[in-house]
Amino acid sequence: MYKHIFFYTILSATLFSCKHEAEKNTGTQQSAVAEQPADTVTNITTFVPRAITPPINGVKPQVEIKTVQASKGDTLLFSTGSIIIVPANALADQNGKPVNGVCQVLFEEYLDPAAILLSGIPMITEENGKSYPFTSAGMFTIRATSGGKPLTIAAGKTIEVKQATSDQKGSYDFFKFNEAEKHWEKTGKTDPEKNTLSKEVEASQDDKPVKPVLKNEKSFTFDMNINTEDFPEFKSMQNVVWQSAKEKGFPDAEKDQDKIFNTLWYNIELKPYKKDQSKYILLLSNDKESYRTVIIPTLEQKEYDKAMESFNQKMKAYEANKGTEQMRRETQRVGAEIVRSMQLSAFGIYNHDVICRMGGTPAVCKALFKQTGNKYFVPFKAFLISKTSNTIIQYGTEGYDTYENFSYDTNDKYGILTLDNKGNVGVVSVKEFETGKQTNGQSAFSVTPYQGKIATSEDLRKVLMKM
Repeated sequence: MYKHIFFYTILSATLFSCKHEAEKNTGTQQSAVAEQPADTVTNITTFVPRAITPPINGVKPQVEIKTVQASKGDTLLFSTGSIIIVPANALADQNGKPVNGVCQVLFEEYLDPAAILLSGIPMITEENGKSYPFTSAGMFTIRATSGGKPLTIAAGKTIEVKQATSDQKGSYDFFKFNEAEKHWEKTGKTDPEKNTLSKEVEASQDDKPVKPVLKNEKSFTFDMNINTEDFPEFKSMQNVVWQSAKEKGFPDAEKDQDKIFNTLWYNIELKPYKKDQSKYILLLSNDKESYRTVIIPTLEQKEYDKAMESFNQKMKAYEANKGTEQMRRETQRVGAEIVRSMQLSAFGIYNHDVICRMGGTPAVCKALFKQTGNKYFVPFKAFLISKTSNTIIQYGTEGYDTYENFSYDTNDKYGILTLDNKGNVGVVSVKEFETGKQTNGQSAFSVTPYQGKIATSEDLRKVLMKM
């Protein structure tokens, strides 16, 4: 038996991703400098409010969107290991009136330098009129919508966010970004704590290719439309049909087919469950009820043979890059075990931070940049990236700390990512940084142009990991 599920109105963004129109970089690229002028500099600048400006057009961290029945509330699990606990009746419209029905919670996290950099969120704060960089233990944006309209948190209610973090160093200050006035406001403190749901979340973090499954001709199957941007493992699979996994502890889709196909569902959510066994959780919901089961993607013999060829090629690439992948997954696994919790009374942008005071031996110099042939140039933007913490300091030609005010901790290790006003990327490796740095006067850093294209946050993450 073969059927097709039809879904109406809003579809969860786990299937249809939310796209953002990126802000365009402005400004004119400055000309190359022929000489290296020397001058005296200071390492602390006057604080100036800064707007959120994503540095690479069209590339932003991934937004995860979950659905929740507003009248019932729910505990939402995210791929990083973070958890959001939405109590019943905690969501309200812009007038403060509680909403009913299915709502969407949008959660965008910035847990590593790549995500922080791509967000364009200013990582500086003000203290006594001076500007200081942040070291982050985790940052995020949280919003909620209903019918495409923004929601608020109801009066007298709070939503708890338990954000994954790999930093176990104790208390961090907790800040909310004032988007109107363009600065951070301290709201409290957070401490690391054990994530009791880490094992359940960890199952969805492996990027190992999914092995195709041959369709069982005797089994009940059905069809769904899948957005392959959100589930890239299906890009090489044509004409996928689904069958019940008959997973212990879950309803059987084959036995419940009358309920599945005779109910009007408003939302669908698909998430990995046991990817090594090609199993996924399917969640269907409407204003009154929800249904969850485990399903398996399958293929007819002809399509299965083609998919296996693609799978074998991907497995070879996966094995070749296993070292990099294991390092990334280990970072996620640690993050899924430890969280920092905070009760929120409003949606917005939040950050677990401490001020980076360069507690070792701070150095201040003028930064110069040179490419092949020792040709000096002035980057439109440059990001000084610590290799030991989530600390990023942005320098630039417009509205940022200038290259005359270049400062760093001599006890830390750094790389630099440069951008021109056309979005071209250059890299100063840790080795090149050590070669070019000076504790005073001037530092001259050799920049290697990046030959690839940064189209996703994962592309940038790989560049930074190899820096």
